Amino acid sequence: MKQFTIEQNQCIHFFPNTFAKKKHLLIEAGAGAGKTAVLTERTKWLLSNKSLNINPSQLFIVTFSKDAASQIQERVEKELSKIPQLIDAISFIHISTIDSFFSELVNSIYPTWWEAKQKNKDFFAMPPRLQLIDEEVVCNDLKNAIQSYLNTNKFNENQLTLTIDFLLSGALKKGFGKNRGTLDSILKTLCNDTFLASSIEELRIAAKKIHPSTSFLICEFHKLARQEYEKRIIKGEFTYSDRTLFLKENL
Repeated sequence: MKQFTIEQNQCIHFFPNTFAKKKHLLIEAGAGAGKTAVLTERTKWLLSNKSLNINPSQLFIVTFSKDAASQIQERVEKELSKIPQLIDAISFIHISTIDSFFSELVNSIYPTWWEAKQKNKDFFAMPPRLQLIDEEVVCNDLKNAIQSYLNTNKFNENQLTLTIDFLLSGALKKGFGKNRGTLDSILKTLCNDTFLASSIEELRIAAKKIHPSTSFLICEFHKLARQEYEKRIIKGEFTYSDRTLFLKENL
């Protein structure tokens, strides 16, 4: 049986109660310090301690890599299988990468969201199969939508000059890459979940602080970006940013 240090045991047996000042536990440790072993032992302790009354389906072990998830899955199964009353619990514990975790959350919420969006309630239809799409495809669709908008709206020369100056000056900071101020960077910013999640009022305030003359255009771009976002997810197509935004707004 593995011997744990005092600090490791404190991590394994940590559980906040009504009177506890500390509600969360953060473990910082380097490579080879025994993080996986501690996490495995902690899982076993939580489930075997009857006074805690932990349901195995309430345990979510989330990692950043597939290798780590596989390693923890193997360790947890090995340790819990040694305790007869915990063998059945193994299949209920959620162990995955953070990417898979988010994907499963979206999959569980999406059908209800999709059904609520259907205008014709008189026929039965299945929601589309969800798929992850490349951001470049989204940028191209958004570029076409913006081009169509600019072609059908008349701006005076001063508005156009100020708008171009605003965009090329790097006013849309979030999402800018090495080619700062390029159309590609601007489109990626407009696809970003932070931009899509912003309210019109927040955008007006931000635009006014940076360049007062461009608030009207940023708000129009926001409407276009939101419309394109809705079109995508109605079809079951998500970028990573879309998935983050969808969970923010619907979870």
